[in-house]
Amino acid sequence: MSDLSNGANAARRHKTDIRINVLARRRSLPAALRSAAAGRVQAGLADLVRRHRPRTVTAYVPVGSEPGGPDLPEALLAMLAAGGAPGSRLLLPVLCPDLDLDWAEYAGSEPLVAAGRGLREPAGPRLGPAAVGAADLVVVPAVAVDRRG
Repeated sequence: MSDLSNGANAARRHKTDIRINVLARRRSLPAALRSAAAGRVQAGLADLVRRHRPRTVTAYVPVGSEPGGPDLPEALLAMLAAGGAPGSRLLLPVLCPDLDLDWAEYAGSEPLVAAGRGLREPAGPRLGPAAVGAADLVVVPAVAVDRRG
């Protein structure tokens, strides 16, 4: 059994090292390159919204150099207004004390509030962790992907 657990530990350490290196490289990109990348992410999302006309979208609120740019929630709201299904809504994560995620609707009418771990989240009513199951489109950040996803 120790061979398996040693292998798992080595794989976990390797994954952690890769994550640290990728995040450091992403943070070191000039602001203009990060902004251009955010524009590409948003353009791709706008295309998805136009093609699929989702009624419920779950997304994230980018922190630091995360993809999508700091205005991603507002951009998604505009995309839904322009090309989503009638009555579309955007759900954003709310961090629970146990680090699980809950969800709350974000309509843009109230600012996002500061939350734990440097996150921002909607202040509205919590919808429960299962709310993500109703999403037609789920937008998640990724530390590292290749051109095939």
